[in-house]
Amino acid sequence: MPRLPLLPRTVLSLCAALAVSPAMADSLSLPQALAAALERNPAMAAARQEIGIADGARRQAGLMPNPELSYEVEDTRRNTSTTTVTLSQPLELGGKRGARIEVASLGQNLARLRLEQQVNDLRAEVTQAFHAALRAEAGWNWHGNPWS
Repeated sequence: MPRLPLLPRTVLSLCAALAVSPAMADSLSLPQALAAALERNPAMAAARQEIGIADGARRQAGLMPNPELSYEVEDTRRNTSTTTVTLSQPLELGGKRGARIEVASLGQNLARLRLEQQVNDLRAEVTQAFHAALRAEAGWNWHGNPWS
């Protein structure tokens, strides 16, 4: 199957990503294209979810460990049976909780930076594709459209 040159592929993929027909592409402005791409891109939705996950991990890191309750029966004969109930609460020493919170906070920052990077990458791709489409349209109009 023959492959299209890079420029038409880029224009077609931009139109497909924005869910518009090629006939409507001439009425699409750059801000509209950017807004649609940011809203409809699945990688952006995933990156936003990662921020929520990192926020939950940070919240959980700040909590104290749960206490443990255990129940134990030894020697099940009635006269010699021993029953033990134990309640224990782990005590974190040596700054473990603070370190856990710090790591989770860094995870939050990392998730936000990754989202920002993906937004910038998508903006660059859409802007390049949009200007390539404008150049292609200008060249098409300059050379004349044989089908019009």
